[in-house]
Amino acid sequence: MNPILSRALYVTISGIKTIGIYLNSIPTSTVTVSLPPLVPRSEISIIDEAGNPLNALIYLNINGTLIPLINGSCIYPGTYDVYALINGELMNLGPSTIYQGSSLKVPIFTNYTLNITILGKCPDLNLELLIKYDGNQYAIPLSGNNQVVSIPNAVIGGQVQVELLGNGSLLYQREITINGSSPGSLVINPRMISFTPVDLLNNALPNAVLNIGSLYYVGPGRYCVPVNSSIGMVIYGSDVYVVNITSNNVYVRVWTFGGALGIKSLLIILGLLTLLIIIASIIKGGLSNGGSGGDEYVIIK
Repeated sequence: MNPILSRALYVTISGIKTIGIYLNSIPTSTVTVSLPPLVPRSEISIIDEAGNPLNALIYLNINGTLIPLINGSCIYPGTYDVYALINGELMNLGPSTIYQGSSLKVPIFTNYTLNITILGKCPDLNLELLIKYDGNQYAIPLSGNNQVVSIPNAVIGGQVQVELLGNGSLLYQREITINGSSPGSLVINPRMISFTPVDLLNNALPNAVLNIGSLYYVGPGRYCVPVNSSIGMVIYGSDVYVVNITSNNVYVRVWTFGGALGIKSLLIILGLLTLLIIIASIIKGGLSNGGSGGDEYVIIK
């Protein structure tokens, strides 16, 4: 009598334990295993990110042992932890699915340079570039409108995120794909608006404050706006006005005579007061005449 034991047999292909056959007891008859079409090494291509063929030795990590996949050998289709030996350096390609006619992509490294140009100026702001790549980031303070960013050992096809910050607020962001041509170029054009605060007589208010997010601008001018901003506030004294900044111009009339009162402004005020006095006189005269019951009326020439 055969004892009931768990037994496992493995089909080994090119030195790799590929298929496990699990038995509950010692078999007393023939065991048949159906194998799908195996993948020969010649059917697996090695390419870079641009699709160019590469000459590289492929290794498969099987239970912590690197087994070379050499010419003339075959492999069972499936997902493997793949390594590639290129220029004397062993590179982990991670889990890769291998099948008939599959291609394994090998990242190619390059020293990448990015020329950045910033259009316009953002007055009253301390500007800096924030470069994010491969889980790392570093800031570059700006003193002009041009900056060269160098990224050593960059992977072709990788993504570089470039952000423009003004006093810590995000003014612009863009992702750049690293290609084989270096240097690359990027033109940054932060959004700007024109701020025009005036009083009731259309005099400019140099002390009015425009607040957008964490940024504060004093007086009329052209200012940079944080990304995705649509609402701002205009502060004058103790008054606060909510303004829409979806357009490129913010024109605000503040309920005050805060501007400089020149001769023209004084004449306008005098004219308004005179007109109010005349209107008041007409109303008063009309009421008086109406009370006497006469048909008299006043003609103003």
